[in-house]
Amino acid sequence: MRFNPVASLRGKIAISIFVIIGCGFALNLAIAIHTLRAEKINDLRKVLSHAMEETRDEYLPSNPDDKLDLSYLYEVPHNISIFGDSEVDSLKISISKTPHVPLENEIAEYIRLDNGNYLNFVSLDAKINASLIKYSEKLLLKYVVFLVVMLIVSILVLRKLMAPLKDIAAKCRDYKDGGAFLSGTESYPSEINSVSNAFNALVGRLEGYRKKEKELFREAAHELKTPLAIMRARLDVYEGDEAYQKSKFVAEFSSDLERLSSELKNVLFFETSDFEDNEEFNMCSLILETVGRIDVLASGRNINIEPKCETMFVDTKKKMFRKLFAALLENAVTYAKEGSKIEITLNQSERTLGIKNQKGGEKYMFSSKIGERILKRVSSELGFLYEISDADGYYEVNLRF
Repeated sequence: MRFNPVASLRGKIAISIFVIIGCGFALNLAIAIHTLRAEKINDLRKVLSHAMEETRDEYLPSNPDDKLDLSYLYEVPHNISIFGDSEVDSLKISISKTPHVPLENEIAEYIRLDNGNYLNFVSLDAKINASLIKYSEKLLLKYVVFLVVMLIVSILVLRKLMAPLKDIAAKCRDYKDGGAFLSGTESYPSEINSVSNAFNALVGRLEGYRKKEKELFREAAHELKTPLAIMRARLDVYEGDEAYQKSKFVAEFSSDLERLSSELKNVLFFETSDFEDNEEFNMCSLILETVGRIDVLASGRNINIEPKCETMFVDTKKKMFRKLFAALLENAVTYAKEGSKIEITLNQSERTLGIKNQKGGEKYMFSSKIGERILKRVSSELGFLYEISDADGYYEVNLRF
C-alpha cells in the first residue's frame, strides 16, 4: 500500500514529531543567536574600551580638543594589533564635547578626558552580523540534517510499531466464519494487544449471537412446517370434497392462520440486545411505568391490572427487561378472560416477579416451543430463571433473579 503521510497514522505521528522537534530547534537557534550576539557585542566593547585606555595614556596630547586630527591613531601599532583580531569594523575615533550617541548599526564606547571632552571609539556591527549569519547557516544545516534523519528513523520505527495493526487489519479481512480470529497476538505491544483482545471479545459475541439466531430460526422453520402442512392438507380436502362445509373450512383455516401468525410473532418479537450494557435501575418504577402504558389495552377488555411491587434495584439490561415485561403483560391482557384481573407481584425478599391471569378461550402465545425458547434465551441473557405454569384455569409466569 502506498504511504500517504497525510492519511496514515504513521505519517501523522512522524510529521508531528518533525514539527515539534523543528519548533524546538528554531527556538534553540533564536536563543543561541541572541546569546552569541550579546557576547560578541560585549567582547567588542571590551576591545574598544581597552584601545581607548591605551590611546589616552600613550598617544593623546594633554587637553586635546574636538579639532585635533586623530588620523594618526589608526596607524598606531598597538591599535592595529588589537583590532586585527577583533570584529571591529569601520572604526571611527573622535573627540567631542558630549558622548557620541550610537546609531542603530553602531557600537560605541567613550572616555571622559581631563579637560571635559570625550574620546569616542565607534565601530559598525557588520562583522558581527556576518559572523552570526555564518554561524546560523552552519547550525541550521546541522539541524536540517538531524531533522531529516529523525524523520526517516521515526517513519521506520513507526512502521515497525504499526505492523501489528496491519496484521490485525489483514486478519479481519481474511476472517472466515467459525475460524480463529486474532490468535498469536501475545507478542504485540500491550496497547495493541488490548485492542486485539477487544476485537476477539466482539467477534465472540457476534458468533454467539449468530449461533443463537441460527438455532432459533432452524427450530422456527421446523415448527412452522406443521401449521403450513395442516393448512395445505385442509385446502386439499376442501377442494376435493364438495360436502365439506365452507363455514367449517373458513373457521378451521382461520384458526390455522392464527397459529401461524402467533408462531411468526414469537420469532420476530425480540430484536437482539446483546450489545446493551447492564445498568442499575428500580424494577418497581419500570413495572409501574409499563403498566400505565398497557392499561389502555386492558381497559378495552374490561381487565383490571393490579401491580404489587416493592422498591428493588437490579443490575441488568434495562431495555431488554422492559421489552420482556411489556411482552408478557401485553400477552396476558390479550389472552386473559375478559372482565378478569391480572396480578403482578414483585417480591424483594424472594427476588421474584410474577404475572398471573385467568385463562380465556385462546391458547397462550408463549406456550409453543418457539415461545419457550425465546423466553429462556431472553431470561438467560438478563440473568433470570423463568417458570410458566398452567393450573386451575390460570396462567402464571414467574421470573426469578
